[in-house]
Amino acid sequence: MNGVRMDNTPCVVQMKGIVKKFPGVLALDGVDFELVRGEVHCLVGENGAGKSTLMKVLAGVYRCDEGEILLDGQRVQIENPSQSRALGINVVYQELELIPSLSVAENMFVGNEKLRGGIIDWGQTERAADGLLQSLGIGIDARRKVEGLSIAQQQLITIAKAVGRESKVIIMDEPSAVLSGKSLELLFGTIRQLKEKQISVVYISHHLAEVYEVGDRVTIMRDGKVVSTHKVKDISLGQIISGMIGRELKEYYYKKSADIGKPTLTVRHLNRGIRVKDVSFELHEREILGVFGLIGAGRTELARAIIGADRIDSGEIIVGGGPQSINSPSRALSLKIGYLPESRRESGLLMQRTLGENITLPVLKRFRTGVLSLAFRKMIETAKEQIRVLKIRPPILGYGIANLSGGNQQKVMFAKWLGAGCSLLILDEPTRGIDVGTKEEIYHLMAEIISQGKSIILISSELPEVFALSDRILIMNEGRIVKEVNPKSTTQEEILRLAIPTSLSRNTAVA
Repeated sequence: MNGVRMDNTPCVVQMKGIVKKFPGVLALDGVDFELVRGEVHCLVGENGAGKSTLMKVLAGVYRCDEGEILLDGQRVQIENPSQSRALGINVVYQELELIPSLSVAENMFVGNEKLRGGIIDWGQTERAADGLLQSLGIGIDARRKVEGLSIAQQQLITIAKAVGRESKVIIMDEPSAVLSGKSLELLFGTIRQLKEKQISVVYISHHLAEVYEVGDRVTIMRDGKVVSTHKVKDISLGQIISGMIGRELKEYYYKKSADIGKPTLTVRHLNRGIRVKDVSFELHEREILGVFGLIGAGRTELARAIIGADRIDSGEIIVGGGPQSINSPSRALSLKIGYLPESRRESGLLMQRTLGENITLPVLKRFRTGVLSLAFRKMIETAKEQIRVLKIRPPILGYGIANLSGGNQQKVMFAKWLGAGCSLLILDEPTRGIDVGTKEEIYHLMAEIISQGKSIILISSELPEVFALSDRILIMNEGRIVKEVNPKSTTQEEILRLAIPTSLSRNTAVA
């Protein structure tokens, strides 16, 4: 293993020669990984590099086919998650595992309740939860219901729950995916508290700036192997990216110039509840129209109203030269409008189905007529072509979609709508939770889509992304479009200033 160990600090975890195979895929190919006591060890790599698979082996979700695991120098056989937790290894997943109807204290000690005389002592449980939260600098009342907490607060509660189980190791898999600003600062502060308690943290993230914020060491993975391990202070961001993707990232935000064509979508005075208020705009052929706003601005609600997922209160949508009544996503599809939702797992894909089934889902009706074997063959050809064009890995039609990396799942969502012949795509956070290499691929894909005369509405919380890729940008604020700007004649600071709600702008300065 090419790398370093923290000076004279004992390893709490050693993974040696770990091999994990899935049907048709070698997910981990002889991986070595070390974690020392009290360090934050960042694990980075492209989607599908093997990061989460390696940690699932440590967490007992998967059993390795070859290799060994040592905990405090002693070899252990981890058969399941319960055994992993008993050994002091806990995982904080991106999808939080809390029960909304229970209190913070109940969630923190579920299955590990404080008992007195064989009966749960709720007073002691709440006091223990309060003490643990305070020790981590988390200012949340243990008696509050989880359903009333923000996502950021729930994330911190999940971390506190892991600490309460007397963890030696806490694995954080994309903990910051839905966090920003002060929420992110709270997360980083809690991680620093864990280090002071000599709890070791494995931190998996696609946001590489976070490596320098919290990491002591970083291990880079690619294609199921470890590329290298370094002290964070000894490696540059460019070196990390090159190690991840095996090449230099020359042009991250890729955009081709294209001649803007005639209007393909016109929205006039659209209203939907309190989130979409009197919205009007036009989208043209060969155009990327950006939509930027802060959380709660109404961006996703606007997209859902356009595709008929939510019924509009008033307004007009014109597609193909005439007004259209779009009362369902299937009606939007008939007009060649496709929508990639913000959450691929919850509303973008059928996670219990295969790769091939997900790609062909929008076009099933098209193949219902005719000879069954011929229709089936056409479906297979459609799926295979999209897999080839989008470079989806592994290229196996029967592969479970849940086992694909996040980046490949995102490509499947593109494949669904491109295979269905959509000429207008609404992309809601299309690069959230995916690595820099896959992001670059998606940017190139968007450029190719535009070059074919199609249109894109790009909704993103990443201002640099919207700014670099869009021909025009609509700035949303509290349900309204407050301004349309040309990125060539404005600044990111001005866009952000316009996006801040009036209630916040009085107390907020944009540097």
